Order: sequence, then structure tokens, then C-alpha cells
Amino acid sequence: MSHQVAPAPNLMSQRDDPVIVRTTLVDPVCFLVLKILVQGHELQQVRHDNVLDPMEIALKYFVMTELFVCNFVCRCFFWEESNLDMQDLAGIKALIVLESEDLIVPTYSVRSLIFAEQSRRAKVTGLNPSETGLEVHWVEDQPHAGFLLDMVANQDVCDRLQRFHESKP
Repeated sequence: MSHQVAPAPNLMSQRDDPVIVRTTLVDPVCFLVLKILVQGHELQQVRHDNVLDPMEIALKYFVMTELFVCNFVCRCFFWEESNLDMQDLAGIKALIVLESEDLIVPTYSVRSLIFAEQSRRAKVTGLNPSETGLEVHWVEDQPHAGFLLDMVANQDVCDRLQRFHESKP
């Protein structure tokens, strides 16, 4: 199970030595990295048109701190090389957890990307799109990692993770 950019190096190594059979990606920043970098740049800009509200101040602080830590840890990787393509998940059962109100990960775009890959795989294999090995768990009305603070959403995500990892390969 990986959060944010952590799965990219692991899954990219899968290309050379296929050992990962199943993975869970929570708030995966590793998809559509270029889009995320543009959004992050916009968050860093000083706004002179109006005063930042407390939520924007907190978001900027935590997002920039988390991105700095992530960048520090991943200095051996170039951001553009940390992008994870759907082809990198070939042969791997994957559960992707996305929140609808996430301001860091472009969740609607990532969800569309996953649905398109499910359709492509279904066409190639003749399977139902839900049987192609890619699954999305959509958490409604939650910000980035918001399910961690909401007991009902947290239980829902944990139950889904458990069902996914206990299911047959």
C-alpha cells in the first residue's frame, strides 16, 4: 500500500523485475504529475487580490511542507520520471483510493484515466471493465486524506482495503 508519490519508484522497478502482484494507491500523486506540478505552482503564488482564508493558509503550509519532504526524500528521482502510467500497472491488481474534494491530486482526471484504461483492457480481454484488475474506491465529500479524520469514511476505506487484499488473485 502506498500513499502519494511512494509507489512510483516501486512500480517502475516492476518493469524490469515483476514481483508486485497487487497494490493499493491512496491519494496517488504519481498519476498526471505534470498537471499536479502546475496546480502546486499556482498554490505557491502570492495572492494580492484578496486575503487568504484560514483553510487556504493551512492547506498551503501542509501541502508545501509535504511536497518539500517528498522532494527531499525523492531527490534521486526527477518529477517527470516519477509519473506512473496505466501501462505500469499491467499484470497488477490495483485499488486506487480517491477523494472527491482533493485539491492536490486531480481526482476527477485520474478517475477518468482509470475508467478509460478499464475500458481498453475490457476491449482487449473481452472481460467486464470491473474485472480488469483496476478498481477505484471513490470517497465522496472528502479532501486529500480526509477519510483519516472522518470515522465513517475511514471505516469504509479500511473495509474496502481489507476486502481487496483478501480477495482471490
